[in-house]
Amino acid sequence: MTPTWAQFSPRDFKIGLMCTNFTPTTDTAWVKRHFSLDLPALPNTEVYPGQMAPIAYLDQQGQLQIELAQFGLLPSWVDESRAKTFHRHTYNARIESVQAKPSFRQAFSRSQWAVLLVDDFFEPCYESGSAVRHRINTSSGEPFGVACLWDRWSHPHEHQDLEVPAKTGLLSFTMITLNANGHPVMSRMHPPEDEKRMPWVMLAAQFQSWLKTKPDEVKRQASSAHLIGLKDKAHPRSALKGAQPSKVSQDKTGNPAQSSSQLSLF
Repeated sequence: MTPTWAQFSPRDFKIGLMCTNFTPTTDTAWVKRHFSLDLPALPNTEVYPGQMAPIAYLDQQGQLQIELAQFGLLPSWVDESRAKTFHRHTYNARIESVQAKPSFRQAFSRSQWAVLLVDDFFEPCYESGSAVRHRINTSSGEPFGVACLWDRWSHPHEHQDLEVPAKTGLLSFTMITLNANGHPVMSRMHPPEDEKRMPWVMLAAQFQSWLKTKPDEVKRQASSAHLIGLKDKAHPRSALKGAQPSKVSQDKTGNPAQSSSQLSLF
């Protein structure tokens, strides 16, 4: 189900985009041990906005599911004309404002929490004076989760480019991000003048409680996320093969491009 319209330019990875690239886990035994479910076949070895990755979530009947979902949340209310590119602005959701932003507040109020299942993620480190891509994972080296919101989008006229399943609609998600000032690893990422952010990393012991969290408990739970040990190592893109990133709109500063109306949405 990887969108056929997804394309990136090389420039997109020389600047400081936040939380846009990760490796979904392929550790089927780890997934089975913690969720008692099978890991679906993965279409990408690395994932970028607009591509599919495995998330665990509770469906509307309260049943635990693991499915592939689009990286970049597509709210159920988005009209078809904007569905193709909406993910470019909704792959990250700030913990400070997620419950108020129109793109996320419906999923937030409905407690549509998810856990993204990953081995690592990538961020640029500028300690050498220029951007060097770093691979970040847990100190233990085990797979881990990232706290997310999910939603499901469908439309009476199936959108061919999005490859929306006719019966179930397109499942999508956004990563919840936190302030990373003072974090021993994440405060070193991105240009020195940029605000330091990090995805909300979770260990396996936290998954079940997160999926059952009430909206008014979210920020309290997030306050302990900085205690999880992370490690990083330089991992230049030139060493990788086969990555198929999707395009993220940017402004002149290298941040995701947003019009004044989009700023209120996202």
